[in-house]
Amino acid sequence: MPTSYLKKYWGFDSFRPPQEEIIQSVLNGQDVLVMMPTGGGKSICYQVPALMKTGCCLVISPLVALMHDQVENLKNRGISAIYLHSGMSKTELKREYENIRNGKYKLAYTSPERLLSQTFKDHLPYLNLSFLAIDEAHCISQWGHDFRPAYREIGSLREQLPNLNVIALTASATPQVQDDVLEQLRMLDAQVFRTTFARNNLIYRVRETDDTRGVILDLCLQVAGSGLIYAPTRSACEKLCMWLRDEGVDCSFYHAGLPAEVRNQRQLDWISNRIRVLTCTNAFGMGVDKPDVRFVAHWGPPNSLEAYYQEAGRAGRDGQRSVCELVIGPSDRSKGELNVATQHPRLDRVNEIYEAMSNYLGIAIHSGEGHQYDLDLPDFCKKFDYNPLDVFYALQAAEQLGYISRSEAVVEPSRVRFITDSTTLYDFQLRYPRYEQLIKFMLRRYAGIMDRATVISESELAKAVHANRKDIHKVLNQFEKIRLIEYHEQTDLPKVRYVHGRTQAIIDPDQRLKTLGDTAFSKWKSVVHYVDSEQCRMQAISSYFGEDLKEECGQCDICNLRKRNAFSSSLYQEIRQKVEFLLSQSPHSIRAILEELREVDRDELSMVLRWMMDDRVIRMREDHKLRLR
Repeated sequence: MPTSYLKKYWGFDSFRPPQEEIIQSVLNGQDVLVMMPTGGGKSICYQVPALMKTGCCLVISPLVALMHDQVENLKNRGISAIYLHSGMSKTELKREYENIRNGKYKLAYTSPERLLSQTFKDHLPYLNLSFLAIDEAHCISQWGHDFRPAYREIGSLREQLPNLNVIALTASATPQVQDDVLEQLRMLDAQVFRTTFARNNLIYRVRETDDTRGVILDLCLQVAGSGLIYAPTRSACEKLCMWLRDEGVDCSFYHAGLPAEVRNQRQLDWISNRIRVLTCTNAFGMGVDKPDVRFVAHWGPPNSLEAYYQEAGRAGRDGQRSVCELVIGPSDRSKGELNVATQHPRLDRVNEIYEAMSNYLGIAIHSGEGHQYDLDLPDFCKKFDYNPLDVFYALQAAEQLGYISRSEAVVEPSRVRFITDSTTLYDFQLRYPRYEQLIKFMLRRYAGIMDRATVISESELAKAVHANRKDIHKVLNQFEKIRLIEYHEQTDLPKVRYVHGRTQAIIDPDQRLKTLGDTAFSKWKSVVHYVDSEQCRMQAISSYFGEDLKEECGQCDICNLRKRNAFSSSLYQEIRQKVEFLLSQSPHSIRAILEELREVDRDELSMVLRWMMDDRVIRMREDHKLRLR
């Protein structure tokens, strides 16, 4: 029974609706499309049947970091899993393909780009797969908000293995995207499961103001507990964090420009509540499972409602009341339109940057096909005097047209393989005895290092031979120069893979870039419509995703405004005067105000306090006491 696996590996007694029904459909060999909000428990829907079925479930996922976290979580639960990543050598991949075929793993994660590899295609028929799971399935649709061309290869994979059933999962698919996903994946008779997009514990608010930072600060002080604040750029993310710190908020920042070890530590500190508030770019959040996030704020609007729904949806996964606040300044609308234009460059600009990158990487015309290269983006931009954002979006466009594929920056540990025979290696130690201790330790410590690229630690080697890490790095580079070893130093540089050999020019015969640009602009207009709408926020979001929500949420800013308009103005002024008199004597906590003004209806007093904070008549400081401004 599925529940026994749920209890054994996850410790839960029962599934959330409709998880068990989805799992049963997968076990019955049906194709399934699942649309659940962020935090709705999508992963369980394929992980449980993967344990129950014979063979290995192949999981296609767009983010390396997400795959890594999923696999580590599964291993911690005692479930055998692997993720096939770009840092693996051909020998390592071949060994893991054999392990999958022989039943060592129940789940194998990989990126959609791997489907393009001929080596993968050659091994595919022999992998003994149980079924195929496609995470973030909206990426297959050019109408989706995060289109990835390599996802289109999944359709041809289905042709190669027609009897392999598929479960596709997403948290954000409009009706148009849903239809496109079903078509692209050849899921003609799929079971479709859509849970409501409404989350009754989330309070959605939009604030248009000249003092955007002040509103963010008020939110941090008014709402106790852990919070996330999304900022539009890396520099904005850092500046906002520093300002909040100066105002007494326990805060740190996170973006993709930080070293991997710093990012990992800050994420861990925030998840462990050693940091209360994290300012971040949209590089943060995918796969982060923190249930007790009490508020998510956006300092400026995102480019699509899909992105906003996913990011805001990281609040309140434990079902407790949480706030999702979108804060907009006077110039944010014009900036948003400009951002859409920047993110969808003209084809001639794409070609210019593609050519410059190819020259920078030393790739000749018609060469490079299937090869992967580290791209030091800051150095490239400096040498060619490019804006990093222009480069990023030009490469994204080249990827969308199928010329290259990119992988995010992820730490790949150092690896070494001895490429000489044991006799030559022994002779080398006799001639250079100062290296004997190091070589012997490597052979003894890292099993298989003579046969395959093996993960090593320069720090561990340094400690073993009483040297420093820099010296070890220097020696290993010398060993590689004299062809004693292959040495792949640890890197967290993003990678670019040439799907085809370098071409004279990128072409776009179907005007896909224009279509994607038009789609992006349409999505931006949907954000503007959401901001300006007088409809209940929860109803507006649900309607965008094709759901007709009959009842208003009763707690968003629009619903709250209706309550306020219906509230007696004289009663409001009467209660407000009592609160102002009380606070003119001394600061009070909300609980103390409720105690002092017992003669006032508790619900009416709570609403007036909320409105006074919204109007910024009163404010809460770091001691959680209200004061008059």
